[in-house]
Amino acid sequence: MARRIESPILNSPFDAPTRHFRFDDEGITSETAEGRRPSSYVVPIPATKKKAGQAAFDTEWTADRVEPDQEINRIRKARDAARSELEGRGWATMTMPGPYAASDEVAKQMAAIKARLG
Repeated sequence: MARRIESPILNSPFDAPTRHFRFDDEGITSETAEGRRPSSYVVPIPATKKKAGQAAFDTEWTADRVEPDQEINRIRKARDAARSELEGRGWATMTMPGPYAASDEVAKQMAAIKARLG
């Protein structure tokens, strides 16, 4: 049975996430935890083959089926490091109006930081 969360929005769309909803063996809960949840996904396990019809995937939430998404987590870490470095230089990377307001100079600096971080 699906759980209902009365107020699902915890974070500002303009700042890095500071809280997230916890998961348990049955799925998402209304309990919150501090920090950003690492990116992960549930590995579906196909049901046994049947004589006719398409096999269904068992997508039941269990901790042993959760796999971390290493690439997304690596990108998040690099982005956070770049933001910290730019904010330390006085760049307001999180409060610029609009998604494309960064100047070419900021884009060049972010690319240089990303290259340095690997």
